[in-house]
Amino acid sequence: MDMFKVFCGVITLVGCVSAFGGFHGGYPGEVEVGPPKPYSFGYDVKDEKGSSHFHKETGDGKSVSGSYGYTDHKGLHRVVDYVANAGGFQANVKTNEPGTDGKESPANVNMLANPVSVGMQGGGGGFGGFQGGFGAGGAKAIMYQW
Repeated sequence: MDMFKVFCGVITLVGCVSAFGGFHGGYPGEVEVGPPKPYSFGYDVKDEKGSSHFHKETGDGKSVSGSYGYTDHKGLHRVVDYVANAGGFQANVKTNEPGTDGKESPANVNMLANPVSVGMQGGGGGFGGFQGGFGAGGAKAIMYQW
C-alpha cells in the first residue's frame, strides 16, 4: 500500500513538471526599429493667480531643440533654450531669480542672470508655494502642435 502511494505521488509530480512548460515572456529578441521620425510638441499652462509654465520641443532624428520655462505670479522667471545634437547638449538659461549672477556655470551652461532683490516669495501656489506647489489651483493647460 505504501509503495502504491509513492508510485502515485511520483506520477503526479512528473505530470505537473511536464505540464509546466517553462517561463515565457521576457526580452523578445531583436526588434526592428526604423529611422527616427521628426516630431514636435508643446504646452503652455497658466493658472488663475498668474503663474505659468511652458515647454516646446522639436526633433528631426539628428538633433533636438526646444525651450521650457516658468514665470511665477510675482514675476520671477526662468527660461531654458536648448539644443542636443552631435556636438552634445547646449543650454542657455535666462532668469531673474534671486541668488543668480550669471558668473557660475555648474553644467557649462550659458547663463544670463538679472536677479531681483530677495523678499518674501510666499504663498500663492507658485513654484513650491504654500497652496500645492507648481501649477496648483485650477490651472488650465493649452496644448499645441506645430
